[in-house]
Amino acid sequence: GDYKEEELTYHIYKNGEFFKTTSDTSIFFTELEPNTTYSLRVEALYEGEIIAFGDYEVTTMEHLEDDDSTEDNDAIEDNEPIEF
Repeated sequence: GDYKEEELTYHIYKNGEFFKTTSDTSIFFTELEPNTTYSLRVEALYEGEIIAFGDYEVTTMEHLEDDDSTEDNDAIEDNEPIEF
């Protein structure tokens, strides 16, 4: 559509619960449990109307403090930004 990206806001939900509103297209999650799958929903709003949404699943690494663990490339680490 003819939406200016800087006028969009995003509502972020984590496991079905409202997490935060942001205008950035990446987000930091903290206090994540290791080896856990989180479901995320991102709603894009333009002038208060939801114009798009996306559902994501992210899985944290088994040992969040272990930087040598590369077996699971889909995993995220605590404090790593999620792009959407």
